[in-house]
Amino acid sequence: MIKNKIVSKFTKEFKIFDELDPLIKDFLIQLNKSPNITTIFSCEGHKDLDSYPYLSFTVNEIGWDIFWTKILPELCFKFNINVNLFDNEWMCSINLYCNNFDQKEKFWKSVKKLFNRHFKITNNESKS
Repeated sequence: MIKNKIVSKFTKEFKIFDELDPLIKDFLIQLNKSPNITTIFSCEGHKDLDSYPYLSFTVNEIGWDIFWTKILPELCFKFNINVNLFDNEWMCSINLYCNNFDQKEKFWKSVKKLFNRHFKITNNESKS
């Protein structure tokens, strides 16, 4: 199956290359403690920079099943979901593309709720 080829390249190396945005910092740190997902890029969204909120990540086989069977069905009609080949691995991205930055809070609330639940994040800080 193609899924086996995609997830067999998964490696778990968590390094922070830049400062994490305050709204999502605790969430990202806790999410990356899960053995089934690794975030690659993220942005809380910045109106002054015209930068929309997004979360990009790779998953292993368990994370693949969690994302495609539990998270994707709940988010696919609310936000933009992309799957792209990045650095020889499949990368999933969830984006909020709109000119209304008031939706930023709604975006992160939905994303945090689902990822916390399905990737079994228990730290209360990641829920804020």
